[in-house]
Amino acid sequence: MEKKLENVVSEMNDISAALKFLSEAIECHDSEGRSLNGGGMSYLARVLSDRVAKASDLCWDVKTSIEDARI
Repeated sequence: MEKKLENVVSEMNDISAALKFLSEAIECHDSEGRSLNGGGMSYLARVLSDRVAKASDLCWDVKTSIEDARI
């Protein structure tokens, strides 16, 4: 159970770091007056959505483990 929680926290930290990096990159591009590559942004959004889906699955696994432990 402890390993499952560690996996959830690790995945959430990775997502948080990626979002922080992305927001800083967007702010930097904006302040320099440069435009963003739509294809690159689309790819990053897809990768982040995959990571969020993985985090959701990990959370569900933790929930299921807690319910199984009660039985």
